[in-house]
Amino acid sequence: MQESDIRRFILERMDWIEEHRKTKGQNLPPWELYTGLEREAKKQECRMRLEKILPPVIQECEQKVGVHAEEWRLRDMKTRWGTCNVEKKRIWLNVWLAEYPRECLEYVVIHELVHLLERGHNRIFYGYMDVFYPQWKSVKTRLNSGAQP
Repeated sequence: MQESDIRRFILERMDWIEEHRKTKGQNLPPWELYTGLEREAKKQECRMRLEKILPPVIQECEQKVGVHAEEWRLRDMKTRWGTCNVEKKRIWLNVWLAEYPRECLEYVVIHELVHLLERGHNRIFYGYMDVFYPQWKSVKTRLNSGAQP
């Protein structure tokens, strides 16, 4: 196929291409909406917002669950919202949580704190989740849908 054929094909379907680019963009997670320096700037903005709003959320959630994490850190993660090192009682949260409503942040914080009570994702773990954050299933679905906040 020649380059002129490719160009003509694209131009003939430009409306369709633009329409689908817009709708597909609505299903991208926040970290895929930016590239290069713009992504780095947005990531730093998210980090600063989380550093400001996270302390009271952590305090409330630790009181609710009845456990305390020794250390909280923020990280740019592409496949997880949070992670917990049970032995060190260290919890990492995804910086991009700043782009979602507070309930999403609360869900991830409680989820990771529950790992300090129950290491695996089993019946006991989900029982704790039902007690400490009854709406966890709907919030998890929202976070994992790939949709923008």
